[in-house]
Amino acid sequence: MAKFSPFLSSLETEKDQNKKCHVFSMKFYESMEKALSKALVENQFELYYQPFICFNTRKIVAVEALIRWNHPYWGLISPDKFIPIAEKSGLILPLGEWIIREACLDIQEFLSYPLKLAINISPHQLQDTFFLRNMIKILQETKFYPQNLSLEITEGIFLENSTNVIKLMVKLKKMGISLALDDFGTGYAGLKYLNDFPFDVIKLDKSFIHNIARKSRQKAIVNSMVTLAKTLNLTVHVEGIENNDDLNWIISEGINQGQGYFFSPPLSINQLKSFLKIWVYL
Repeated sequence: MAKFSPFLSSLETEKDQNKKCHVFSMKFYESMEKALSKALVENQFELYYQPFICFNTRKIVAVEALIRWNHPYWGLISPDKFIPIAEKSGLILPLGEWIIREACLDIQEFLSYPLKLAINISPHQLQDTFFLRNMIKILQETKFYPQNLSLEITEGIFLENSTNVIKLMVKLKKMGISLALDDFGTGYAGLKYLNDFPFDVIKLDKSFIHNIARKSRQKAIVNSMVTLAKTLNLTVHVEGIENNDDLNWIISEGINQGQGYFFSPPLSINQLKSFLKIWVYL
């Protein structure tokens, strides 16, 4: 009678498990993709807005638009769960266009503050041939001033077609739109592309800011990034401020703008209206 190796048996078991996981992942992806397509048609998406605070003037100077998926059965779904699927399926293009249009319409009434609008842009959007045309069309339709718009871009866009992306970014800047390098410090290409790409702002990732007042190594890292930004005449913005100690250290470094739960979580448009009326930064 043939004897079976326990090691080979375990490999076969692992192979079966991997196959089942792959099948499950494929089915999950397919169901999520179908649900996303339906969500676009049925307006299941919502935008929330997190305020940016200017520490010098103590005023709310901008808001960042953040998308949420309010599924009728699954409830509120955060973007890290569905954006990767939207990008892989190509649905990020119509979804991204919806975000820009809805956010411009929402914030249009607050421009008298004045209040800038920051929107995260997927690398797939910047590689879309029609992105600039659609952007101009949306701004015209919503009567939203380009000078009040900031596009936040992550380092992933620089891995492909960087020459075309630079040309597009230059055109956007000529329109008056400002450009921010989001999650700065988390990718390997940040320093190189600060020299090549026409950014106005760098946003320090919240992983550097969390409890920074107690961590000397993080202080040194952030200090070096702030010094670099100032040398390049870039505005520094921090995210993830959660306590007063961190805020005081950030201000001591000469950083003038930031956001985080210490000031406000992301708010629905109605909550934002109330928040703007009662805002007091002591």
